[in-house]
Amino acid sequence: MNFRDAGDAAAAHPRGQGPAARGDDGDARQGLAGGADHGESGLPQLSLAFSAGILAPAGTPAAVVAKLNAEINEAMKSPELAASMGKLGFEPKFWSPQDYAAFLAEEGKRWRRS
Repeated sequence: MNFRDAGDAAAAHPRGQGPAARGDDGDARQGLAGGADHGESGLPQLSLAFSAGILAPAGTPAAVVAKLNAEINEAMKSPELAASMGKLGFEPKFWSPQDYAAFLAEEGKRWRRS
């Protein structure tokens, strides 16, 4: 699970206009359509996103991680939770534990270079 955040774009461009109105992946965010992504805005090196996930201690059995991932992803699909998150500008993405680990590894490399 990963939360994609459009909150900073909404704050900067409350009518969904301007360069921050699309996410880093190019997807238009609900209520924020019509803007440029970071590359189109002249800031291709700027790629910031809020991410939140749940981590388990090293050595946690793969079956336990898979069960937690499945249960959390299922809970995140509830209409009530999706509506609450949407009000805050968050859009859940459902990743496998391996996808999230790869994302964290890439982010670690990127921020160590910065």
